Amino acid sequence: MNKAHRLDSRRQAAGANGGFTLIELLVVIAIISLLLTLLLPGLHRARVAARRTVCQVSLKGLSQAKYHYLHDSRGWFLKMPNVANAHTSYGGWVGREGLDFLNLMESSFGDNIPASELQYIRRPLNYYCDLPQILRSSDNVGPFRCAADRPLDIDSEEDSYLEYGTSFFTNPFIVGSYQIGDLWDPALQGAVNRRLAQGVHVDQLAQPARQLLMGDMGWMSSWDPRLRIEADWHDKPCFHNMAFADGHVEYLHIGAIEFFNSHYRLMPFRSLDRQFAELMDDRQDFLVNYPDACPHQ
Repeated sequence: MNKAHRLDSRRQAAGANGGFTLIELLVVIAIISLLLTLLLPGLHRARVAARRTVCQVSLKGLSQAKYHYLHDSRGWFLKMPNVANAHTSYGGWVGREGLDFLNLMESSFGDNIPASELQYIRRPLNYYCDLPQILRSSDNVGPFRCAADRPLDIDSEEDSYLEYGTSFFTNPFIVGSYQIGDLWDPALQGAVNRRLAQGVHVDQLAQPARQLLMGDMGWMSSWDPRLRIEADWHDKPCFHNMAFADGHVEYLHIGAIEFFNSHYRLMPFRSLDRQFAELMDDRQDFLVNYPDACPHQ
């Protein structure tokens, strides 16, 4: 009995000595909370950086595809004058509107949809990415999807590539339609549209290493604050992944109504630089109405 009693007493003493007091538990919880506070922002930044890098790889792939397209088109950039949203219809899947249109055409024509109708949903750059030119599924869009893709509007529930078929928006002064909309200066707009109507050739690009070609979907909102869309995919306002005409990709700041600066150009027409410089000088009066517009650097 004495031996059993001594053994039981030792077990109780060990249990008492091996436990934690309330103060010790609170200290441990505080230390864990502090470590999480220090580590989580770093993990978030690492995830953001990883997604940004994947997007850059996708843009690099699209730049290569455009290079092959230019080879076949003898240097002329892609124009889609009869297509809505021409600056997103260059490649990817057909998008929500395109899928509705395709279903409507199939209900009317079955498998014999006229080529004149298919032109509205055909994505020419897909051919150079080993994808069908009419891709009705969003499951595999190759380089046309950015890993950081999010909805453009806070009221939207779908990512940009689900809505438009791609995560990337082209430079409208080079790739897309033959006409530019409201450019603030009617005379300058007319001069630009006359040049766009003739098409843009690669030989017109005086500085391909500075010429913007395309970028994350939201870059046009940074450049034109009238669009008012939410697309800061990389947690840094006004910064976007951008592909240049010479094929390289950068993560850079896009300023509101900045047609060119020491680092990049939107306009391929150097003969209009003086007029666009004057327009940029007058931009302050316009930007007063947009206090959140991206500043120039």
